[in-house]
Amino acid sequence: MAYRHEAAGGLKKRVVRPRLPCEGGRPMEAPAARPRYAALDLWRALACVAVIVFHASAYAIDRIDQIRLAEPHAARLLEVARRGWLGVPLFFVMSGYCIAATIDSSRRDGRPVRDYFWRRLRRIYPPFWVMTAATLVAGLLAPAVFYDDVLPLGRNPHLLEPAQWFGNATLTEMWRFHVFGPERRLVTGHSWSLCYEEQFYAVMGAFLLLCPGRVFLATVAVTLASAAALGLLDPARTVGFFFDGQWLLFAAGVAVHHALNHAGRVGRAALVSMLLAAAAWSARDPAALGEPGFLPQQSQLAAFAFAACLVIAHRPSERLAAARALHPLRAVGRMSYSVYLVHWPVTKALSHVLATSGLTSGAATLAVTIPAAIVASLGVGFLFHRAVERHFLTSTRPA
Repeated sequence: MAYRHEAAGGLKKRVVRPRLPCEGGRPMEAPAARPRYAALDLWRALACVAVIVFHASAYAIDRIDQIRLAEPHAARLLEVARRGWLGVPLFFVMSGYCIAATIDSSRRDGRPVRDYFWRRLRRIYPPFWVMTAATLVAGLLAPAVFYDDVLPLGRNPHLLEPAQWFGNATLTEMWRFHVFGPERRLVTGHSWSLCYEEQFYAVMGAFLLLCPGRVFLATVAVTLASAAALGLLDPARTVGFFFDGQWLLFAAGVAVHHALNHAGRVGRAALVSMLLAAAAWSARDPAALGEPGFLPQQSQLAAFAFAACLVIAHRPSERLAAARALHPLRAVGRMSYSVYLVHWPVTKALSHVLATSGLTSGAATLAVTIPAAIVASLGVGFLFHRAVERHFLTSTRPA
């Protein structure tokens, strides 16, 4: 501590703020003091369960018109279940927060940029490859189970060409077809979200390499460019690229991290206001919000509103996350990547068997199929986490 003499006499303690490293003569962004957001584990778990519920309800949703007539109450609950896919945009927001925290940690510890990229590659690809290989074997053994007409697991591998295999293995299949080869075909349908995750990691890593002291400003610039691209570019030419609208969801998570770790009270209020305004803009067409299907307005509304809530409810949610009764849910959140990887093959096989056994009513889906799919997915996800994923985890978890 430093001290200075006061005119009135005596010594008064003075806190000396550490000088920030500079880039181009201007101070860089300070590393986050509290990058860990423990409540994210709870939200990861709930997002995982929501996606499982969505896939487990597929056979009932396929005959939702008949269920509306015979079981109106069950039909209303199934309408909620079919919105479970909105767990994915929540994952994107949380990924944005976590990568922003990781970049802060990298800067604070002085780790080279190659370490950032190596950790991301090691963390994502090996478990994904193991899951894909196991899924391909299961699909070859029981194609009628995994590739029927009700929300099939993905494209039958017999139909894939070499370029499509390359795109699936490298998680570039969502945009690969814009550059070379035939149309996109995913071996496992839920890998589409990982294709966007990898693009986000790559762009943020480029920021860390090129402008380490201006990562947030670079994120803002790309966010504005992505928002402009939505109105200026042909969607058919941008679909699958991160700037087709998905970047906005990750950027919302970066905004949450900046609000909680770098912004002052006024800056935090401004960011929350912007997130709420973005949510309101996403809800400008109420008819689109009520439509079934994967509509961008719905995912944007969910993501922006969720991001605003993460900032507003930060302190109470952290206290909630510390509750002993919720420790099992936090444990699910910590292995959420494993659960997400395995849940669709597990849920598809289980729901197919139950549906072909006659459990196709709304009540049976709600009381049997969905709970069984949750339990089975969590169980297999735990085994996958222990056997595969944990061997590729890093020792530090900044978010």
